Amino acid sequence: MSQKIVQGYCFDTHKDVIRKTENSILYSARKVNTDNELDILKYAIKEYIGGASDEVLIAREKYISHTIENDSELSILVPILEVVEEQGTKYAIMQFRKNGMFLHEVIEALEKKYGVGNIPYGIQYDILSSLLRALDGLHNIKDRYTKKRTNGFVHMDIQPSNVFFENTQVVIDATENVTSDREVVIGTAKFIDLQSALPLKESKKGLVAIRQKDEPSFVTFGYSAPEQVHFNGYEFTQATDVYQVAAIAARMLTGVEIQFSDVSYDKLVKKMADNHAKEDESSSNFDELIMSMYKNVLLICFNTNVKYRYQTALDMLGALSNAKILYDAVVKKPRDIYRILQVAHNMCIPLDNIRLGDVSAREFTSVATALNKMTYNYAYSNNKDTVPFTPDMGLYIFRSIYKLWESKFKQAFLDKEPSNQIADVPYSLFINGGMGCYNLAGEYEEAIKLWKQLDLKRVNLEGYVKLCNRLAESYNLAFLYKNAYDANNNIVNALRAVRNIEIAQSTILGIEGSSAARDVNLGRACFNMAQFMNCYGVESVEDVKTTSVELFKEAYQVLDGNVQTKPEAYYHGLQYAIYAKDGALFNEFAKDYESTLKKNMDGLELAYGGVLPYLVYLKGLWLYISNSEFRNNCEYYSEYVTQVEGKLAVGDEVISKMLNAIESYGSLSNNIRDINLQLMYKYIGKILFYGNSSRGTLKDTAIRAMELSVNGNKYASVNGYGKLNMPSIVAYMSKHELNLMTESDDEAMESNEILFETLQHALDKSGWKNLKLLLEKVEASSCMDLCKVISYENV
Repeated sequence: MSQKIVQGYCFDTHKDVIRKTENSILYSARKVNTDNELDILKYAIKEYIGGASDEVLIAREKYISHTIENDSELSILVPILEVVEEQGTKYAIMQFRKNGMFLHEVIEALEKKYGVGNIPYGIQYDILSSLLRALDGLHNIKDRYTKKRTNGFVHMDIQPSNVFFENTQVVIDATENVTSDREVVIGTAKFIDLQSALPLKESKKGLVAIRQKDEPSFVTFGYSAPEQVHFNGYEFTQATDVYQVAAIAARMLTGVEIQFSDVSYDKLVKKMADNHAKEDESSSNFDELIMSMYKNVLLICFNTNVKYRYQTALDMLGALSNAKILYDAVVKKPRDIYRILQVAHNMCIPLDNIRLGDVSAREFTSVATALNKMTYNYAYSNNKDTVPFTPDMGLYIFRSIYKLWESKFKQAFLDKEPSNQIADVPYSLFINGGMGCYNLAGEYEEAIKLWKQLDLKRVNLEGYVKLCNRLAESYNLAFLYKNAYDANNNIVNALRAVRNIEIAQSTILGIEGSSAARDVNLGRACFNMAQFMNCYGVESVEDVKTTSVELFKEAYQVLDGNVQTKPEAYYHGLQYAIYAKDGALFNEFAKDYESTLKKNMDGLELAYGGVLPYLVYLKGLWLYISNSEFRNNCEYYSEYVTQVEGKLAVGDEVISKMLNAIESYGSLSNNIRDINLQLMYKYIGKILFYGNSSRGTLKDTAIRAMELSVNGNKYASVNGYGKLNMPSIVAYMSKHELNLMTESDDEAMESNEILFETLQHALDKSGWKNLKLLLEKVEASSCMDLCKVISYENV
């Protein structure tokens, strides 16, 4: 007889089987003689088999179930109502929502609807997201009243028949009566079967669950982690459950349950690839990209070494969230190629796996525009941590779309008439963004190569000016100073001509003719060229008639009223006066800029170019203290400097500002990113150390500031092995000064000679031939004073 009645609940032992395992059989059941008011409920009966029927184990499971149900603020499991015995067999009675499904039922329904191995990624994410959030609630139970963590459990037997999804439906045939506005609805995940569960406890290793040697544990092959199967340890962590969730993800992705004997990287990848069917042939390249991302996530989860898995449910969820972002960007029309490549970079997908052959011109234009915007925002943002961009990411994205440009768009673009090009593909914008990425990543020679590939007939004036600015920046950072000057000179001459024509037209027509955008570009080009002229020796050439000072004044004139760029022009003018050690010129420029400069000094407000106003203040203050010629001609700093025991020192107010600066930004150590912050620390350190020699208590603070300048920027390296870039150069400069502060003369000399050799090794490795030639002209004992080479610190 297949019909059974247990404690008033009826089920068919053949037809009503939900899932059968080695340890139990789960039946769907109904209450005998139920009233209509109970129709909203669904019951399940779990029959214990073999060792699982042990009375102690069952009592333990019931206790854990009720403990979690009573303590947790979240509803994360289906509790056992009661455990009964009929004819020597033990049964657990559980109560569910009627509109729910077990996970194995959900998977089977989805495979019937979409095909085996073809469940859409978005639905897979919804399932895994709900499951991982419930798992986090199980691992980190919070008291429903105090909201504080009380205890938590690792489940140890997560598999499709032990997870129930409330408020879930899968409509296989769209012609059926759909009770929701969607054919697939994934609700809240809840767990059953806690016989193997272990309590998590605090230890020196973190949260650990300990299984006693004589304590049985049930495993489900295909889902249990290696440490469970091989009994190679009696301590378990949340990562064991993470492995099991990954096994469920692999089951949905491939359509097969991966048996434990098959769980090796090669076999797993092959199974995942062989069982994967593409959703849409038109987007196969991106479908392959998503597949590659899923492999990366799952292979981390399947690592046999627990330490190298995602350690928590939320860690895995975070990785899968990137997958969901990637999926959404792929199915969006037009696709968000920038977002796709951004996520691919974050998920460490190799560039060789990126194939973008079916990208449209519109999609290409969108990603090129976004990349150009992000390089600009990153370079000029006050807080780079708020910009979802890094130099490495920029290069990854540009190199991906550059391959596409070369293979698909370049020839078609160049075959057309120049007059028709601007609207098709943003040629100058694309190259501009690429040069910006190379500059930010320290690959300046590559940026120059991009420029040399340009067909200038295809670029309008505005694009030409922006590209020349990038080129000048590249030459400057590559220490090709004369080339940088020439690039800026081209900009200045072109924009002067245009501005003169517009002014003449405005005079004739009686209207305002100058272009604000071009005025900004002209002003910027003027003060940039002024730097290159004097700092790099160009002004000494006889046929150069315009002086640096005249260029700065021209910049101030054309930028009059521009509240964003004019302060930057003043910054460069003041920095030029510092370089020239011209106190009178500093006074002249500072007079117009004084209110802005004081505002930023007094409040340490990072307006008008980030820390630049404060940095130029510190540079001038250091020069005032260390150079009598500048001091005799500069009145600006006189109120900030005093005499202490016959020696020059900065006043208490200034010291307070510098200490506040260290306190404000010290938390950014190891993540400064901004070169100007590195330089700020350097000058604070030098002023506090040398400008306050009688105040011994400041020496430790000065050294801390120098250490931040050396070690704070994660893109900097002084070990000779990392990639040489401008943050590294600043770090070498500061390290040289730090050695002088902290060691005796002989020791400092020896340390700096070693530092110089390290820098030479880095120069050879990075291919910075120009800087190496410049360094060779300086004595080895003093060559680390890089201010003699990088005269302006224009980094």
